[in-house]
Amino acid sequence: VAQTYIYPSSSYEDDQAYAAAWLAAATGDASYLETTASIFNAQYFYGISVYASWDSQWASAASLALELKNLHGVDVPSADVYESFLTTVFLPAWLNAAAWGITYTPKGLAYIDGFPWGALRYTMNAAFIVAVRANYESDETAKASQISFVQNQVDYALGSAGQSYVSGMGSG
Repeated sequence: VAQTYIYPSSSYEDDQAYAAAWLAAATGDASYLETTASIFNAQYFYGISVYASWDSQWASAASLALELKNLHGVDVPSADVYESFLTTVFLPAWLNAAAWGITYTPKGLAYIDGFPWGALRYTMNAAFIVAVRANYESDETAKASQISFVQNQVDYALGSAGQSYVSGMGSG
């Protein structure tokens, strides 16, 4: 049966940029990273979301491209733009609740204020991106902060605050 309603996507460019980065990773053909850079740079001016979700793959695309550069030695066009986005926009928003309506619950969950349900979908996606970023962080203090964020968010999801949100995990 055909569905009459699907979740609308706010854009397709983020998906294209992310797909191109994955094609570069899968095939070893770095020319796909030109596509990622072209799309990312064209959209960066308009404001790229820090909400890592099905509707926004910008942070994922930047993270994957930088992983190819920093962990696999691939020459990545616009690596400086991706790095700037992650270090001056994405990481402060999530780690410091610095912008984008991201705040913390009293027990430590980072969440997007005003989103009425499913907070962990964004938080766990952000934690994954932060974990990947921590793999190639050269500043030990920043790396420790990133790892702490990831551990705290995953621990929260697994029940450290008294309620596990993963079936079969935790006591809550």
